[in-house]
Amino acid sequence: MNRFLETYRGRPGPQALLALVGLLAIGVVIGLVALWPHGPGPSSGMQAATLAAEVVGIESRQCDPNVARAGTCSRVTIEVREGPDAGTRHGFDVVDIPIAVGDGLRVVRSGSLPPEGIGGLRFDQYAFSDFERGNALLILAIAFAVLVIAAARWKGFRALAGLGASLAIIILFIIPAILAGSSPIAVALVGALAVMLVTIPLAHGISPRSIAAIIGTTVALAITLALVSVMSRFAHLTGFASEEATYLRAFSMQLSLRDLLVAGVVIATL
Repeated sequence: MNRFLETYRGRPGPQALLALVGLLAIGVVIGLVALWPHGPGPSSGMQAATLAAEVVGIESRQCDPNVARAGTCSRVTIEVREGPDAGTRHGFDVVDIPIAVGDGLRVVRSGSLPPEGIGGLRFDQYAFSDFERGNALLILAIAFAVLVIAAARWKGFRALAGLGASLAIIILFIIPAILAGSSPIAVALVGALAVMLVTIPLAHGISPRSIAAIIGTTVALAITLALVSVMSRFAHLTGFASEEATYLRAFSMQLSLRDLLVAGVVIATL
């Protein structure tokens, strides 16, 4: 920054662009403060917490025709690793899921079904949610970081820092603010600008090129937002394009799926 100021001292063009970027940064900070989520959003309780478990047994069985007419059905026995039932074993049925003994799983506990059953019918207390991928993803992330730093040295490290900051903004601000009821379009625009203002200086420093990139990206995002907002209404885009959209609407009637679609386009454009 000091080198930039010394180099372009007395030249009105670069100084004016730097002042413009400063005003943009102030506006983004104000937007972050105004839209920052406070307290739990309407999504609280929408999704049951998953628990760690390990597969200790698998038994192949004939599929129930009411559940699956074709496929491979199995009875999986798990040992729960955390939660109130840690150390206990439970079973559930799966269809066409390649599970093996020793696999780590994430399971969901059904607290509303009595273990003794209803009317002579017993219910599984746990259900399959997903595979445990934490260790594999951590190894992949470390390998990726090592390759980037080895290839680009200090600049690669700064780029990784910018990537981490971008993920933090998305996880800590954009998603919670939308779920808390703020306008998805406003949140996406402020969040995208915040990501840009963090990543570009970190990766490239403060220079005429980076300042031009910040201003150009801001203009591109504004144009994209205007075009998508108009076309979403002109083309009657509703946002109901997937099962996830129906799920979101069922649990949060205040959430505008059209605005969420526009917000997604803005972030994708960034």
